[in-house]
Amino acid sequence: MVKAKEARELITESIATSEKLWKAIADVGKSISTSVTYLYPKSQMKVTRILFLPPKRREMLRRIARKEVSFSQSNGFKIVNIFDLENGTEIRDATFVKDGKVVIYYSKLSKDSEKFMITTVNTVNPELLRTLLDVRVSEVPSREEKEREKHWVVAAMRDRGESLKPLYSSATLEDVDVNIGIDVDKHYNTGLKAYGSPVFKLMKATSDMLKGIDEGKRDLEMPARMRRKNILQKMKYQKTDIFDELSKLCTSHIFRRYISIDNPDFEYVEARKTDSLMTIGKMLIPIPSGMNVLLYTTLNYDEPARKGYLMFEKENFKQDVEKVIKRYFKDSILE
Repeated sequence: MVKAKEARELITESIATSEKLWKAIADVGKSISTSVTYLYPKSQMKVTRILFLPPKRREMLRRIARKEVSFSQSNGFKIVNIFDLENGTEIRDATFVKDGKVVIYYSKLSKDSEKFMITTVNTVNPELLRTLLDVRVSEVPSREEKEREKHWVVAAMRDRGESLKPLYSSATLEDVDVNIGIDVDKHYNTGLKAYGSPVFKLMKATSDMLKGIDEGKRDLEMPARMRRKNILQKMKYQKTDIFDELSKLCTSHIFRRYISIDNPDFEYVEARKTDSLMTIGKMLIPIPSGMNVLLYTTLNYDEPARKGYLMFEKENFKQDVEKVIKRYFKDSILE
């Protein structure tokens, strides 16, 4: 675990680039409040500061030819917007990019306003994000029920944000990603075996036939070819391959129907297939053996931790596997 001192050093390092802007305009005014939002998927930080910029001070600097301040775009640094808090308007023409630098013109700011909100974005070291966050999920279902699996999920700001409070009046960890692994292999297998596993017989016949061809063993190839032919004759005609249809159950938008979350603060983003494939016997089947469900949540000083259960409706999933098999096989082969 990263110690508090190390975490604070990483935090200080992460704001070094954005501080160039604040240091550059420090002669003009002073900071009233500062807040930060860490954007996890992009490894970015967004800093928002409310600044007191007296018109007289700005005018004095303008007269001594300091009409602008510029700073490098390194580390993905950019100004997102400048907002006039007194007029309630966004100032769109006060910044532009010139020779790889961001330029801000004080003369574009309203002469009658004193308070402005400036928001910047820059990239950060991903290691920093890991020091700020503690994510835990159950590696196996924490609770098995007849119709569903339950996986517990916890996401929290490490040290409840104490390392950030000396620097920022408010801090948000946005789009914190949480991955939960779900083993679908066994649920496919259950559905296939419930009907005498005709898919297994088809795959075994195909495997034996190909092995016989590769090894030049006609005594293995020919019986397997006949078994395969008999099975195919008993299948219902379909335009698509049965394995494509079974695999579609694991596409992100379809798999969503089997997932529920008891805490609305966790948002379902997508489900990704694992690289490993399902096996029946010793044969690999072109169906993923597992799914990784991706959730997003947001943490802040007021809500430094989120917890809940993700449910996988395994019985509904198995029923849909069986429906696919029924569409491809005649009743006689399923008996």
